[in-house]
Amino acid sequence: MQQRSNGARGWWLAVVALALTALTAVGASPLRARAMGGDDAKKPAVKEAHAERLATFKKEFAACKTSLSAAIETAEAATQGRAHAADIELGRDRKLRLVVGVLAGEKLIEVIVDPDTGKVVKTLDDEADEDEDGDEEGDDDDGDDEVDGADDDD
Repeated sequence: MQQRSNGARGWWLAVVALALTALTAVGASPLRARAMGGDDAKKPAVKEAHAERLATFKKEFAACKTSLSAAIETAEAATQGRAHAADIELGRDRKLRLVVGVLAGEKLIEVIVDPDTGKVVKTLDDEADEDEDGDEEGDDDDGDDEVDGADDDD
């Protein structure tokens, strides 16, 4: 009888531990986000800065002389490769740039095309660790490095 009660107690402790873990994982995240200034507590200055960047992007995009498809053609011709991705970004300098990812042979190359002239400004191959802004590739440290106008809801 003693072993049976120890087994039941162990089972009960496991259930309680599991319930507390689930409660912490589900309930604490929204509370922590609010306490640390999450979506509901965004400061007006942050929202204003984002709105300003978005307005700048829209203005620059409207004045862009090179289409994304033309930038892709230029990048493919310059690298003798095939495009796998393309984006229009607003850099920290508030200048628009067309970025085309190209696979040329065994190399992944990022090609920066000037939006006004349609010419290649810079190429970065897969050996390069930094992009034009000096950030690690894929580093979105504050979420404000890029504005593509569509999927940035901040």
